[in-house]
Amino acid sequence: MTLDFPELLRPGGALARAGPKLLVRWLQAGARLRRALPGADIVVLNGVHALPPAAFSQLFKRRPAVVLVVHDIIQRSDRALLVRLLRWCASGGAITVSAAAADALAALGLRAEVVHNGTEWPVAPALPRTGTPVVGCMAALTPGKGQDVLLSAARSLPGVDFELAGAPLPKDRQYAARLRAMAGDPALAGRVRMLGHVERPLEHIRSWSVAVLPSTVPEGAGLSVLEAMSVGVPVVAADHGGVPEYLGDAGLLVEPGDSGALAGAIAKLLADPALHRACARAGRHRVQDRFRLDRQVERFLDALADIADRTPR
Repeated sequence: MTLDFPELLRPGGALARAGPKLLVRWLQAGARLRRALPGADIVVLNGVHALPPAAFSQLFKRRPAVVLVVHDIIQRSDRALLVRLLRWCASGGAITVSAAAADALAALGLRAEVVHNGTEWPVAPALPRTGTPVVGCMAALTPGKGQDVLLSAARSLPGVDFELAGAPLPKDRQYAARLRAMAGDPALAGRVRMLGHVERPLEHIRSWSVAVLPSTVPEGAGLSVLEAMSVGVPVVAADHGGVPEYLGDAGLLVEPGDSGALAGAIAKLLADPALHRACARAGRHRVQDRFRLDRQVERFLDALADIADRTPR
């Protein structure tokens, strides 16, 4: 059974008004859990903001194992506080997407099992490109993704076009406006395309020479990295979080926030056909061997079954 709940993030506005609204939402979601799942063997919570409703729902006559699924590396103080205070209600522990994410949870007192993300396989590879190289970034337009670092790097890469695929979150419209202003700089004019949200990511990624994930905040995994690897597009990514676990030798890692290092890594891949081909092959092999979506689903279900088996009835 899948239950959909109203938004569990803090509403906008002053805390004095937003706090009570959020508390009511948590209570309503907890009551719904309590009514709907009294006979469940296991409850899966998607994200740390589901912890408060889970805590309010701990009135089951026969409590199920509650498992927290975490996709990100928990660093923000408010999210870390939620985990510290309410980890007791995740009686089955957590499942997360990388060892880096699991380490962050362990530091907050919550044991986590790693089930790496997967992506669709098999998929058709990218065709060899001719003409102007295109470097792309597939991510929401939000400061933590580092698109501003990429556009700063782009200034020192003449003869290369850039695509930013992704839409801003409502709170990040000013950031998106700043990116558009950067793209209009004379050094970049006509070389940056802002695509907005795209429905078929692989179709765009296949047209890129290099995919970039220049995140300034550590990523739990980075699905766009896996998608690029699956079609054989080399990746340049920031060297932190869980991305290095996925990337391996399918691309290059650079210091987070260093636009010069980012530009150098992109230039290296574009200038060295043998390295480009080696990274492309490695990406497809790693996805086939380790990061297929069907295997992710199988491992996730196995992890849930193990948790249910060891939970006292």
